[in-house]
Amino acid sequence: MSEALDAAEILIFVLVGWICGLIDGVIGVGFGVSSATILGAMGVPPLTLTTSVHASRLLIFIPSALTHYRSENYEKRLVPYLLFSGVLGEVLGVLRFIQLPARTAAIVSALILTLMGAVIVYKVRERVDGDAERVDANLLVCVLVSFLAGFLDSICGGGWAPICISTLILLGLDARVAAGTVDVVRPITTLACTATFGVKLGMRFSWGIIVMLLAGGGLAIPVARRLAGKAPRKALRLMIGLWIFAVNLYRLVCYVLQAHL
Repeated sequence: MSEALDAAEILIFVLVGWICGLIDGVIGVGFGVSSATILGAMGVPPLTLTTSVHASRLLIFIPSALTHYRSENYEKRLVPYLLFSGVLGEVLGVLRFIQLPARTAAIVSALILTLMGAVIVYKVRERVDGDAERVDANLLVCVLVSFLAGFLDSICGGGWAPICISTLILLGLDARVAAGTVDVVRPITTLACTATFGVKLGMRFSWGIIVMLLAGGGLAIPVARRLAGKAPRKALRLMIGLWIFAVNLYRLVCYVLQAHL
């Protein structure tokens, strides 16, 4: 895809950013996974996809992180563990990702996102917004999950936050606090991933796509804030999970069929 965008492409990328910003603002996660799914379905090359998603979501995440930080809606003890392991996973994932052939990276991305969609659908059955009180989480599990999630996140453009939030909830942390803890950390892990891509690629990003995604995501923030307290979160998680699963399963089947033609 050329760097110079025509009017139709500009509108499309702004709309993608707006939709994904709305999803992330309403349910707390999803900008990376959702935008990676849409851009992948549009045929955006894997390297362009993941670099564009990471660079654009960096500024989208900062307002949410500041909100949780100021309200102290996060578990302070977990922050350094998630931060260190998440950053390490992101950086190592980038270094591995840029060595993959474009086709291999596309297949890996589609496979990971298909699995993520399935996990989101499955987790709807769990008490995502349960009333369980915060309990001490297993720090070793948090570190390992954050590292692996960061590695996968750097490859497919999203997924660190959904995986970490789900894990923290399963370990007994209150859902609201789990989301706040991850939201406080994710701008820094995203910055680490984006900076590593920038150094390795000589800052050769698709700036046109990044700016349009950022513009759309920024426009969605006021709407998302109004809807956040009203939307049926379980229904939204189910619809988003099914959508991510179906689109990426379709991409995966197409790649497999093409390989046998």
